Amino acid sequence: MKHRLRVAFDVSIACASDDARGKGHEDYAVTARVDHQALGGADAHPADDVCPRAAALQGDVEPFLGGAIVDKGCGGRYADRSLGGRILLDVAVN
Repeated sequence: MKHRLRVAFDVSIACASDDARGKGHEDYAVTARVDHQALGGADAHPADDVCPRAAALQGDVEPFLGGAIVDKGCGGRYADRSLGGRILLDVAVN
């Protein structure tokens, strides 16, 4: 079955590591994992459970579901606009 699902993660962060703001001053790098078995279902394709992850090379077909799904990756964007880069957070103290 081919469906898209957006998942929101609620993350509490108690402190910033510095007062600087903006690109290059990120305080945290995060990783997200979806565990289908913890949600009560079987995980038929665990290769796409973690983010960030890079996409398959251009022209490669994801073998899951007979090539019906092309994994574009997820996470931050690289300079070439592909996905798979680190997910960075900059925490500002107000």
